[in-house]
Amino acid sequence: MNHEQYDSLREIIECDNPISNTDLAIILKATGLSQAEIAAMTDRDPSTISKYRTGLNPISQLFSKLLKQEIGKWLGSSIETYPPKTPRKLIFDFLPTEFNLGYWLIQPFVPDDIVESAANADVVLVPWEGFKDYRRAVFPVGTMEFFQFVEKSELSIEACISDKEYTEIALHSDEKRLPSMIVTFVVLPLVLSLVGNYISQRWPLEKNPPISVSITVQEVDGSARTLEYKGSADDFERIVLNAAAFLQEDKESKQ
Repeated sequence: MNHEQYDSLREIIECDNPISNTDLAIILKATGLSQAEIAAMTDRDPSTISKYRTGLNPISQLFSKLLKQEIGKWLGSSIETYPPKTPRKLIFDFLPTEFNLGYWLIQPFVPDDIVESAANADVVLVPWEGFKDYRRAVFPVGTMEFFQFVEKSELSIEACISDKEYTEIALHSDEKRLPSMIVTFVVLPLVLSLVGNYISQRWPLEKNPPISVSITVQEVDGSARTLEYKGSADDFERIVLNAAAFLQEDKESKQ
């Protein structure tokens, strides 16, 4: 990958517009990833990626969002082997997202009593929508354990789902998936520490298991950015602390 390709990838993932089939072709060429690897990253069938690339099928906004996040992480993890032309502060990107707390509080599966408590909670768990073939909002298996773990801490927690709609799914993979969550910038350091403690206590007998978690940080004005972490348990603290430090620096530079 040359500098021009690297810059093209940065432009694609930082652009507000959805990914086009031309963008997808650039991503495949610049990264060297196969269509099968892109499919695995985004939980799609390889034939769907082929149709996206050739323009036979329109690219969905959900696929575009997922692929931008995955390529952002790919660029971040490749930083040591491919430095850009200009210095970068980031190791892993926080990506802007429209799925802030306000989005979730108006969903039909969130009852009124949950809306009020979620609006005041330090940690809000949110479900996965449109995951694979599931038509309803779902949570990864173990979500209730994580909920109870946080309940025992100094932080308050709520889940954006009614008891009737709550569903956990088990994924047949070695990867340990934590529930997606929304937090405020103020409690972010506490949340990161808590998640790190949970990981070490939840899987004490497994040596450095792969971890996947999505943490959305919302500002007072409602703007939000999401940190998508997908890596080893041992690297979790180092990676997220770097990301949090960047967010702090970026926030201070805009004041």
